[in-house]
Amino acid sequence: MNMAANQRNNRTENPISTRHEVPDKPALDGLEERWQEQWERYGTYGFDRSKHRGEVYSIDTPPPTVSGSLHVGHVFSYTHTDAIARYQRMCGREVFYPMGWDDNGLPTERRVQNFFGVRCDPSLPCDPHFQPPERPGKVQIPVSRRNFIELCHRLSAEDERDFEKLWRRLGLSVDWSLTYATIDERSRRVAQRAFLRNLARGEAYQAEAPCLWDVTFRTAVAQAELEDRECPGAYHALAFHRSDGSELLIETTRPELLPACVALVAHPDDERYHPLFGSTVTTPLFAIEVPVLPHRLADPAKGSGIAMVCTFGDITDVTWWRELRLPVRTIVGSDGRLLSSPPPGIAGPAAQRYAQLAGKTIAAARRHIVEMLAESGELIGDPDILDTWATSSLTPLLACGWDEDPDLFTRTYPMDLRPQAHDIIRTWLFYTVLRSHLECNDLPWKHAAISGWILDPDRKKMSKSKGKVIVPIGLLEKYGSDAVRYWATSARPGADTAFDEGQMKIGRRLAIKILNVGRFTLALGDNEPIDPAAVSEPLDLALLATLSAVVNHATAAFESYDYSRALERTEGFFWSFCDNYVELVKGRAYGVSGDAPARSAQTTLRLALSSLLRLFAPFLPFVTEEVWSWWRDGSIHRSPWPRPTEFGAPGKIDPACLEVAAAVLSEIRKQKTEARQSLRVPVDRVLVTGPSPAVAALQSVVHDVREAGAVNELSMEVDDSLKGIIAQIID
Repeated sequence: MNMAANQRNNRTENPISTRHEVPDKPALDGLEERWQEQWERYGTYGFDRSKHRGEVYSIDTPPPTVSGSLHVGHVFSYTHTDAIARYQRMCGREVFYPMGWDDNGLPTERRVQNFFGVRCDPSLPCDPHFQPPERPGKVQIPVSRRNFIELCHRLSAEDERDFEKLWRRLGLSVDWSLTYATIDERSRRVAQRAFLRNLARGEAYQAEAPCLWDVTFRTAVAQAELEDRECPGAYHALAFHRSDGSELLIETTRPELLPACVALVAHPDDERYHPLFGSTVTTPLFAIEVPVLPHRLADPAKGSGIAMVCTFGDITDVTWWRELRLPVRTIVGSDGRLLSSPPPGIAGPAAQRYAQLAGKTIAAARRHIVEMLAESGELIGDPDILDTWATSSLTPLLACGWDEDPDLFTRTYPMDLRPQAHDIIRTWLFYTVLRSHLECNDLPWKHAAISGWILDPDRKKMSKSKGKVIVPIGLLEKYGSDAVRYWATSARPGADTAFDEGQMKIGRRLAIKILNVGRFTLALGDNEPIDPAAVSEPLDLALLATLSAVVNHATAAFESYDYSRALERTEGFFWSFCDNYVELVKGRAYGVSGDAPARSAQTTLRLALSSLLRLFAPFLPFVTEEVWSWWRDGSIHRSPWPRPTEFGAPGKIDPACLEVAAAVLSEIRKQKTEARQSLRVPVDRVLVTGPSPAVAALQSVVHDVREAGAVNELSMEVDDSLKGIIAQIID
């Protein structure tokens, strides 16, 4: 995490550059690039750490696995979180929204292996001048552990830049100064410190227990990452035999040197091995009796703390051989292959086993001796395993600056929200709760938002391992970020959702309509401040009363984390607003009925546009920011969430007049269309029949209906036997 950047509030007083002009031909093209640059320049989403915890909304963003590319499932779930973050920000909360990268695990190792054509061989020395091949071949090149780690850092950094670029393109309102990586020094330091504290309190302990184990990468794995596939494998923990019949495990990466073993050494202060010093043990397979000796170069923290001395595996072996005056058992010839004759002391069945290794290369001998050890039962698995979620389970502590930035920690922890998938509830969610409870005696967050999966047309989960994933950049380029976000946030929270480009097409059409209705509304009248008192016409008052109810519904939905319902209610009102209300008041807004009625329509249109833009802002951040900039100062994403009080006091007005007027206008249009007439062709008379409440509501807005339908005379008749309105054009 960039702590220095965290120390400041990087927002300017005016957190965005505004135009205050309406373009002649507004378009979606280029919006993402322009507003990304503006948001970054003005620090629109920068976290203000001067706020107290009660003013902060804190999100434990899932760090995506750095394994080459993000897929459409990431876009799906991360957009949900961003919609919530944007809503909370507009409600006046200071949103702590960091981003992490999970680059400390098997996916990163596999990515490096496949990308560079290398594999890690801890037995090799570091090559400071190593460069991976430009074109990796089918056979992976063995490299030292340090060289491999350097390649991990190198490729992870490149992937993370690509990830950040895509997240910015999608419009995530992350503070990009608040980033961390699970492999970086600070994360490793926090993970180690937390584990040591667990150990000191007796919460971490050794136990022999089954686990899922990856024999290629030699690490425990989560069940969520497991696929059933039969394959053989083993791990190099060798069982030496003691005189009392028990076994002593020695961990080694060089099992092929077992015939050259001349002693075992442990540190003289290592109390675990004090009783063994001066005794002898017998090597597996070759039954050579070797002493157990103390030596200062043995590392108690490395492996099991006791080492196998072979002549010669490395320089340390030479030191031990010389200082402890050990014998020599040479097995590797100058050609790099095992000698044809066994070293002294290997005879009988042991010599027959050695004959199977004679003449082999080091790598071939290593593979073969592992097979022999497995057959003999002298090879059980590493008993000292640290769970693979050891770092990931600390994401709230990592993001909030636990034990390193107490000021930030008090302002952001415990967090408000943890978004995550349901397949890792028992792992990531459970482990995070457990470790936060042990370390802080508290829950790590107040809410957990569980996202569903993306399903293919066969209603099966899209899976990277099965090749069923879609890279999102093509979708973002084809439909635009707002359209893709619309598809994502249309899905119910926690529900599995089918991938559907049709929804993206609808989202793009919605974004274009917002541009057009914004241009129409802002081209009317002047730029004087909006005064709700200017709204006087019944149809306008009915529109605002209906919009007030929509604002309340959307707010309640967001408060219950049901962003899709908020979008559904907002979108439903918007299309009715465009198709019905705008058409009903267009003539009056242009002044055909006089100044006061025109001012009422113009004010209502602007009030509605202002609220609708803000209601859509969490879902469609680019197009709403664009239209907002045509007439408002600052960023819409730092503007307040709409409230019904903005519409003034509508008084006693029947909102049904808007519904009735829209129904009559729809019938007039339908009949003109069936007659193949233009919608602006005048008609002499329209007869409207309906129940008395509907007719009464229509009487208050009859002038708007006549103007919108090009009707010279509109007459009404009451028929209480009817349940709805019937409108008929009379020739």
